[in-house]
Amino acid sequence: MHHVRSMRVRLLLGACVLVLTLPLAHAEVASALLREDEPLPGAPGETISSINNPVVNHAGGYAVTVNTTGSGTSLSHIWGHATGGPGTVIVTEATYGNYQQTAFESFHGFSDAGVPSYGVTATDLVSGATGLDGVFLGTMPVLVEQSRSRDCPASTRRSTAVPASRPTAIRTGSAASPRPRAGARRTARCSTGPGRPRC
Repeated sequence: MHHVRSMRVRLLLGACVLVLTLPLAHAEVASALLREDEPLPGAPGETISSINNPVVNHAGGYAVTVNTTGSGTSLSHIWGHATGGPGTVIVTEATYGNYQQTAFESFHGFSDAGVPSYGVTATDLVSGATGLDGVFLGTMPVLVEQSRSRDCPASTRRSTAVPASRPTAIRTGSAASPRPRAGARRTARCSTGPGRPRC
């Protein structure tokens, strides 16, 4: 009996020594990168009103869509970093090419190079058409719905699908957009040329 008791004591002491020699686990403390009602880093004078849809890429990067106030109007931004460093504004709702962006969809994609692909509502500054759906890759329009003009002769009209929602970006940086849903709204556009209106 004494032998069994001394064996138990040795096992218990051995287990205690093993536990004491293991490295202590350190807890990671979560911290917020952005908070609503605080300034948006990289956008002076802008205060965060909402944060939506975080995404990551294959290079350790991250991005979120952020809406702000402070410029006299509400603005949409995509904020983050391509490789996981300190975040900054990647793209802001603005005028790019012939299109004035008036709103972002919150869903977006993010390439390994840190280029976002995102859906917008835009105004065509040449034709004046408003409320157009579009897909942008960074600041470049990739696909934008064309306006319907009653001035276009029927012989020059052709039907085109409206860009689908929820664009993404593949690793190499190309924009990808799902096919339009069955029954999706379609618009007409016409070709331009001498004597033909821009549609």
